[in-house]
Amino acid sequence: AAEEEVFHIKDISELIGREMRSAVNSKQLLEDRIGKFGDV
Repeated sequence: AAEEEVFHIKDISELIGREMRSAVNSKQLLEDRIGKFGDV
């Protein structure tokens, strides 16, 4: 059971990492777009 828990925590941290990376990418895309077209 302990091993399963460790794998579960690892899966969650990987999911969170992916979410954070995609959020950062979206933020950068928005900032690039705002930078090109001026402040909205």
